[in-house]
Amino acid sequence: MRKESGSLEEISQTLLTLKEDYLVADDEPDHERRIQMRNDIASSMGAEVLKTNMSRRILAGRGDEVMTLALAAAVTALPQPGDDALILSAGKGITRLHVRYRVAAAISELAESSNLEPNLTTDMKALLESYRESADDRLIRRIDWTLTVLKNNASGEIS
Repeated sequence: MRKESGSLEEISQTLLTLKEDYLVADDEPDHERRIQMRNDIASSMGAEVLKTNMSRRILAGRGDEVMTLALAAAVTALPQPGDDALILSAGKGITRLHVRYRVAAAISELAESSNLEPNLTTDMKALLESYRESADDRLIRRIDWTLTVLKNNASGEIS
């Protein structure tokens, strides 16, 4: 077993419980209900990260899609300098469409809040384009929207 950066002790029990709840939501047969459950849990995860002031670097370094979801939810709610590099790193290799969607939303928020370093824009665009593979309509719309935000941000249309 590889050593993951950030021990379990550094991640709150509440966040670990929410992770389990998120994984259990996979068993919900109704698509719309499953998405709603995941969104509710993602919001709770982001709130837990903010409430406990959990290290975003630890979440990004876990190599765990659900912890990346927690990171993306926290970044979307309260973007901070340095989150751009964390989201870019943690967002690679994500396969769950819902997590990809939330990472794309976090990228939009980073750009709109001026917390996206211009030198990372090209890599963010490449990450988003990689998410198109096996994307559903919702994710494609989110990717397209986020790419528009990045383009407008690069041209100075977003303050």
